[in-house]
Amino acid sequence: MELSSNSLNELVSKDLSEKIKELKFLQFANFSDIFVSRSIEIIPGAIKHLMTAILDKNVRILNISNNAFGPIGVQSIEFFMRNTKNLMELYIENCGLGPEGSELLANLLIENKHKLNLEVLVISRNRLEDKGAKAFSQ
Repeated sequence: MELSSNSLNELVSKDLSEKIKELKFLQFANFSDIFVSRSIEIIPGAIKHLMTAILDKNVRILNISNNAFGPIGVQSIEFFMRNTKNLMELYIENCGLGPEGSELLANLLIENKHKLNLEVLVISRNRLEDKGAKAFSQ
């Protein structure tokens, strides 16, 4: 599924998520660059709808790059990162994670109840600093 380079608000994300839930086979989700010109208050609810829709799908590749959601965005996808079963590639470039968001994301991946074995993790342009880099080294 390709939704990149659009500008979605929470209502549109909610409506799309209802349609996504109807899909039987979904292995690729590209949600990159979908919150252009959206305020930070809108993004957590909007991304949560989309991630809820793909949680029970067989998504192996997820791209949520170029969405400046920062640590609050990672909190919004926490449930997905803890519970996803099949994720093999995660692209989360240029999302403004900072040290706190990157540390949280690293810990969520480590704590995944299905013991993910990611083959690809792209986290560039997120200002990990020491805190985030140490967390990902685990």
